[in-house]
Amino acid sequence: MRALLALCLVLVSLPAFAQKRANDASFELRNDGQAPIVALFATPAGFANWGRSRLAGQPIAPGAGRMIRLPRDGNCIYDLQVVFAGGRRLTRRGTNLCHVTQLRAP
Repeated sequence: MRALLALCLVLVSLPAFAQKRANDASFELRNDGQAPIVALFATPAGFANWGRSRLAGQPIAPGAGRMIRLPRDGNCIYDLQVVFAGGRRLTRRGTNLCHVTQLRAP
């Protein structure tokens, strides 16, 4: 079941990819779900601790999106966890965010 949920976090590569810098892990997070996204954790792949939410207490409403800025430190491979109101979580590990301009969370 957990693997199925992880597959639900869909990666979409848009034409803007050609304009994205090679070391830019920033992306737009779109909420395609029915509940607000209340937290997004993005940590370099393999870290045991998720750290703080990247949303800074500002949920993403259903149908809305937000740019998520990550450090340009040469790291592109991140583990991600999206948390919806009500507690549903989607997790995806080892995502190369330098090849992605948008993530859609269903």
